Amino acid sequence: MEREITGIVNHIMNSQRQMAKILQSERHIVEHIARIVNEIPSRQPSFNTTEAIIKNSSDVTRTVTSYLVSLAELEEAIAINLTIVMKQLQIKDEGE
Repeated sequence: MEREITGIVNHIMNSQRQMAKILQSERHIVEHIARIVNEIPSRQPSFNTTEAIIKNSSDVTRTVTSYLVSLAELEEAIAINLTIVMKQLQIKDEGE
């Protein structure tokens, strides 16, 4: 039983480490988005060409997509971690 608990604790520790990595990545994405927002001019921007509009729109779309993917990965890591904790609590309740 002690080995199982130790294994679960180690798994939770690894899950927490992975969540910290995801959060670190999220921080970089949020910083990048903040820089993009700061670059938005306060007056009407003028783009010289259609290609410039397409490039800028594509860059913003890529950044937002990366952010949303990171949020999904964080949600998945939290769900996995909570599943392990809930199983452990269920095992503990059945043992009492």
